[in-house]
Amino acid sequence: LGSGVNVPYPAENAAVYRAITGGAGAVISEYPLDAQPQAFHFPNRNRVISGLCAAVVFVEGKVKSGGMITVTAALNQGREVFAVPGCVGHSGAEGPHTILREGARLITSAADLLEDLNRAVALAPREAANYINRGIARDLSGDPEGAFADMNTALRLQPNVPDAWAGRARISSHRGNYEDALRDYQRALQLNPSNGAYYVGRGSAFAGMNQPQAAGADFEKARQLGFSGAELDYQQGLLAYRQQQFQAALADFTRLTEKQPGNAAGWAYKGFALYNLQRYTDAIQSLNEAVRLDP
Repeated sequence: LGSGVNVPYPAENAAVYRAITGGAGAVISEYPLDAQPQAFHFPNRNRVISGLCAAVVFVEGKVKSGGMITVTAALNQGREVFAVPGCVGHSGAEGPHTILREGARLITSAADLLEDLNRAVALAPREAANYINRGIARDLSGDPEGAFADMNTALRLQPNVPDAWAGRARISSHRGNYEDALRDYQRALQLNPSNGAYYVGRGSAFAGMNQPQAAGADFEKARQLGFSGAELDYQQGLLAYRQQQFQAALADFTRLTEKQPGNAAGWAYKGFALYNLQRYTDAIQSLNEAVRLDP
């Protein structure tokens, strides 16, 4: 942040801030508690962001912009820099086009990033983290088989990395292999029993195996650990909806859409819950939003 870690900025991002501090990630700042955002804080904030990343992708910005400051910091830190080309003449394309002329790598799709991750694996084939990163990217790109293979390789190289077990479990769960997912989440929790996200994952596997009490217990454990990410709202909402607890489902999906206004599935399930509660006008509004987001 360009402020103290207890000062979310801008104010409209407070819900995202709560989701992150609730267990979905970490909030980092070089500034003391209660420090207010100042313009001169943000170049340092951008330097921290680029330092935490393996690579920086410049999507849009002028030559004199925060994005260009981040690119400069990334280059000074030896990070990979990519740029997305834009429309010639559009002011937001000035920055990406400038660094493309200076040698930044052009990127237009997730496949381009996968190519870079493939290169990282080739350069360091014994580094488990490279396989985990590529596995996550492959899963998000719709290649579960490749993702699963990468997680297996990571586990062969370093079997005590909980994120690799959890990553493989997540892929198994997406494929409907809930017993395999459950076994891998349990291994991840043995290695890191304080990770709320792992309890959410294991709870979703229990739900897929039609064990609602075990699922509910895991979701509650995640909240006790301080996890309040959107995935917990989604999975808890699904569980409540399947049990026809429509008021509870509505509360969960309402929290989800507040944290992630662009989540079409969240709006759809919120609409279904409202419909079952006979709030038809509100249901139509929610379902219209879902269709708008994902026609």
